[in-house]
Amino acid sequence: MYEHKKIEEEILKFWGENGIYEKAKKKNAEGEPFYFCDGPPYATGQIHPGTGWNKIIKDSMCRYWRMSGRDVRAQPGYDTHGLPIEVKVEQELKIRHKNEIEKYGIGNFVEKCKSFATRYIGVMGKQFERLGVWMDWENPYITYKDSYINSSWLTLKMAWEKGLMHEGIYVLPYCYRCETTMANYELEYGEETDPSIFVKFRLAGRDNEFLVIWTTTPWTLVANMGVMAHPTFAYVKVKVGNEIWYLAKDRLDPLMGLIGASATVLEEIPGRKINGWEYEHPFQ
Repeated sequence: MYEHKKIEEEILKFWGENGIYEKAKKKNAEGEPFYFCDGPPYATGQIHPGTGWNKIIKDSMCRYWRMSGRDVRAQPGYDTHGLPIEVKVEQELKIRHKNEIEKYGIGNFVEKCKSFATRYIGVMGKQFERLGVWMDWENPYITYKDSYINSSWLTLKMAWEKGLMHEGIYVLPYCYRCETTMANYELEYGEETDPSIFVKFRLAGRDNEFLVIWTTTPWTLVANMGVMAHPTFAYVKVKVGNEIWYLAKDRLDPLMGLIGASATVLEEIPGRKINGWEYEHPFQ
């Protein structure tokens, strides 16, 4: 019987005792350099399947280039800035509001965040090693270190000096509890059941002809500026009562069943033929 756990442990032990990773790097030291930039995971806990899968895919690429004779630089990284770690520490300290951080002491809170991150850098590193990933685990880049922060500022300075930066307007989510903007990937989503609606848009210059659209965000209709149609999908021109409707072919039967009406198909057209049609705003 194949005992994968036992075999994996034996291989890891062999690699460690014989310095196989170091030998592989030394063997290719004169090869063409290959720089691998490891997009860092947040050091907020133990790895999950997605984190492990991500790192294994990266390791597979690095191994390919090593076996191709390239001198691979594979420095792992850990992201230790931002809300994910702060929120975890707030949970540990049972902090519910931002003013409690000021009472605790901002400096103390920062050190607590660093301590939290450092602890899980060790945990995650060992778990990645257990997966058999070959990277420079003794020399990771860590975003809370001054050397990394100074490099980031230097990069911004160089970009500014080259005229690559400008001030503009960018819309971001805002968390009132955390009192800060958030990255889109920091949002947490829940499943919601929400009503959707079909809307008729009267075609300009045509008598009783309408585009039928479907939306789950009816509040956006006020500012509507366009209707999307897939260029290769099939659409139908149908007669419903004394009106002509244009809608996606696949949605005809569900819509008729929903409103309890019948339709006569007059023509089938590809979406690209709808391009350029003009319509009247539904609230016009």
